[in-house]
Amino acid sequence: MRFLSAQLDAWLEDGLWLRLAAHANAMADRLAAGLTLLPGVELAHPVEANELFVRLPAAYAEALEGAGYGFYRWDDGTARFVTAFDTPAAAVDGLLGILRSL
Repeated sequence: MRFLSAQLDAWLEDGLWLRLAAHANAMADRLAAGLTLLPGVELAHPVEANELFVRLPAAYAEALEGAGYGFYRWDDGTARFVTAFDTPAAAVDGLLGILRSL
């Protein structure tokens, strides 16, 4: 357990866990802000953490999948996007750029 605890100590020291979570949440907010400006896109639920549930036109979803972006799609057109502690702003901007170009 000592080895597992050492990892937890690093997460708790100096608020690292909070900074990592804040970054993931900020990237989710950035993605949501950009997506909601696009025609035909709407948030299915408010963004409260690092997951977004949005309704996307099929053409948008297909373009993102073709570009290598991974996300989960439901049959009703809802898509789930998840940001992480290491999601770069450039990845979010790249995703939005693909959709703006359609």
